[in-house]
Amino acid sequence: MAGEQVIRHEHYNFREQEFKVTLKRGTRGDYGWEISYNGSE
Repeated sequence: MAGEQVIRHEHYNFREQEFKVTLKRGTRGDYGWEISYNGSE
């Protein structure tokens, strides 16, 4: 396998807020979290 493979993706919507969590598996077999959050300040 080359590159990263997204093995799990969660998407949540809380009213006007947006919360995304992505769990990726790297090339060396390690895992990494990618978290993005967008909300009305």
